Amino acid sequence: MASLEGKRVYITGASSGVGLSAAEAFAKHGCDVAVSARSLDGLERAAAAVRRYGRRALVLPLDVTDQAKLDAAVATIEEEWGGLDILVPNAAMTIWGPFVDVPKEEFDRVVEISFLGVVNTVRAGLPALERTSGNVVATGSLMSKLPLPTWSSYSASKWAERGFLHALRIELQSSGSDVTVSMVHPGSIDTPVYRDTPSALDHGPRQPPEGYHPSV
Repeated sequence: MASLEGKRVYITGASSGVGLSAAEAFAKHGCDVAVSARSLDGLERAAAAVRRYGRRALVLPLDVTDQAKLDAAVATIEEEWGGLDILVPNAAMTIWGPFVDVPKEEFDRVVEISFLGVVNTVRAGLPALERTSGNVVATGSLMSKLPLPTWSSYSASKWAERGFLHALRIELQSSGSDVTVSMVHPGSIDTPVYRDTPSALDHGPRQPPEGYHPSV
């Protein structure tokens, strides 16, 4: 991609952390940015960051487990802006603690959002990207390559995401599609996740001292 100027971007999980920083970075490079998450307050902050660079923003609150709302969000972007160029599946959640201590429903919820939420987002956005020869740029994780104990549901979700997107990339290439599929794999990032993650124990994880700011 020669330039990001004028590209239309859709980011899920955009209310904080990597998603919020990505929304601002895309706007800085001349993109219009649509943002989704469950937190309306966080989305309004993301939209304000986009507009500070003179770019358009759309606020589309939803849960990525809701396929119908994702489909509707992409339809709104196409209706308002005439197309979608870049899809950024970024929504994720975690629960911290040893596998034997994590309740089934909470383990399953992490997988539903952090893996199946990516699948749902791509399913919603892919037809629009085919119309613009667009790009999927998904947020992966170092844990998709180096799983860490006490994060088993998140690690499993990121391994599954990586496998899904690799398979999708091959299918698209084989069919002659112009849509590209990419992943970024951050390491320890200084985001609210370490403070806010649910815990299966009576305490939470430590904040990694090596964590870097999501804007990096």
